[in-house]
Parts: sequence; C-alpha cells; structure tokens
Amino acid sequence: MLALLLLAALLASCAPGIVPPLPRPDDDALAVAATPRTVRVTTSGISLSFLPAKVAVDLGLYEEEGLQLELTPVSGGDAAVAAVLSGEADYTTFLATAMAAISRGAPLRVIHYQSVRPMHVLVSRPEIATVFDLDGRRLGIRRLDDLTASEAYWLIERHGLTDVAVLQLGSEAERLAALTAQRVDATFLPLPWDLKAEQAGMRRLLDLGDVLELAHGGYATTLSRLHARPDEVRRVIRATNRGIAVVRDPAYHDVVAEIVAQWAEIALPDAQYLVDAVRDAFPSTGLPTEAQVAGLLDLLGSAGVVPSSATVEEMVDLSLAEAVAREMGLEP
Repeated sequence: MLALLLLAALLASCAPGIVPPLPRPDDDALAVAATPRTVRVTTSGISLSFLPAKVAVDLGLYEEEGLQLELTPVSGGDAAVAAVLSGEADYTTFLATAMAAISRGAPLRVIHYQSVRPMHVLVSRPEIATVFDLDGRRLGIRRLDDLTASEAYWLIERHGLTDVAVLQLGSEAERLAALTAQRVDATFLPLPWDLKAEQAGMRRLLDLGDVLELAHGGYATTLSRLHARPDEVRRVIRATNRGIAVVRDPAYHDVVAEIVAQWAEIALPDAQYLVDAVRDAFPSTGLPTEAQVAGLLDLLGSAGVVPSSATVEEMVDLSLAEAVAREMGLEP
C-alpha cells in the first residue's frame, strides 16, 4: 500500500498540468489539433543540452500543443541531419553538424535554442593530472565533423599541445568504454556522462561550460518545413519554452530531478545536483545572444568544420522563436 501511495504521488507530481503560469496565445489562433501530430527529432541520446525537450515530453507539454514529439537517438550527427533532409525526421538537436551541412548548401536552418552553455566535460584516465599532460596522448571524440572535434582542436590550440592523437570513437557509451579500457587517455562527455566516468574512476579535467560561451543545444529543421509549417514550428518552440521554464523554476526541482534520474539511470542525489548545475544554461526565451551564436560558429570555423567565411545569418533563422517569445511575454 505504501509503495502504491508513493507511486501515485510521483505520478501526480509529473502530471502535464503542472507547469509555470506562462502567458499563452489563444488556442483558437493556433488551431491545436484534436489528434496530436507526430513530430520526430533526432538526438544524440542522453544529454542535458536538450533537457527542456525531455521534460516537456514527459510532462505532456507538446501534447498540449497538439504534438506527439518523439526523441530518437541516432549514431551520429551525419545520420541525424541526413534523416531530416530525407524526411525521415523533422528536426534535429545536432546543431554543429547541421551548420556544417548548411555551409555545404543543405537547405537547413537553426530555429531555436535550448542551451547556451557547453555541457561537455573533458574527462581522463586517473593518472593524467592536467590538460597539459595530454601531450603525447590520445583524445577521443564522437566524429571528425561534430562539436567534440571542434572542442578537441580548440583545446589543443588553447593549451599549446603539439602531439595529441585525435581519434573518432562514436557515441558517449563507446567513448566512455574506450576510456576505461585505456584505448584513449581522455575524451569529451556530455552531462550526465561525466558523472558515470567519475564513478568509473576517471578524472574530471575541464568543464567547458566554465571557459566557453556558445549556443549549442536546440533545434534545426529544413527550410521547406520552416516555410510550409510555421504553425507546427511555433508549437514546437512554445512547448520547449515551457519545458525550459519548468527546468529553470526551483519550484519544480524535484520533478525535473526525477525525470533526469530515470532518463540517465543515475542516483536521485546526482540528478538533483545536475539540475541545480545546469539551470542557468537554458535561456527562458529560447533565444541566445549574438555572442553566443557567434561563439559556436567561431569554434566550428577554427576547426575547419565550417568555412571561416560562414555567417550567422546563413545558418540561423530565429524569426519564429522571437515571435513566440513575444507571444509568451518572454521579451528577449
């Protein structure tokens, strides 16, 4: 009986109706469908960079906007972006790969941001004490054309490292496995994978959120979808903004921590710590500053992922995100 009461309390705490009282446009103006429209989003798996979307899914906020959002993990950014371009998916959270594709002529745009602070941590074998000890060592990344690659080349240049082997390893689980098996000496891992690495005896070397300001987590979609289905895009953005509001509000700390603990399969105290650590990384408006967008573009450009001549204007279209923010009373 006690177990049933606890379960009922937990389910009640995660009910879709528990959301901050944000202003919303009239439903009539958006013609919310009686049957939710399925919207498919390709993601990197478990990463707190899109925690607001995960929270909004679990609390039913997308359904309240007439959408059934599916977060689909894929093996890498290339596959994620290819799925969007082919129509197999509708949006992706792989912004760095999307921007690289745009620079090669792909008809995509970044349309909304969830996080404006890097949530990657450099973790290493326990015998490596500082970043400078990585000279002559092996550094693992996800892929050669994604954000982890850009972070690797930034790290090498910033710290004057001259002899680092950069190895493409794949997913977070594969990178952590390679690190613990001593196939690499360090790698970048997103939160909450850094905690898993520490629990495996690895050393935390550098939190990139402490040294870099860049907008890297959000949604990208095709130009055709942006122009043909602006109503859907607005609903996606509004539900995500409501998810951001839940994550940012200390009143919902325990609700969000429960979601993180179950999603990442970590202990509740660890999840509670993470929620507190990342709360300020999510802009309430879904809009970054110009410097934060330029920060990501500069990082990608310095690593050769995009041409140095690439501009924010050709990569990003925040017109609908700005309109939704105004409608919700969230002035930039």
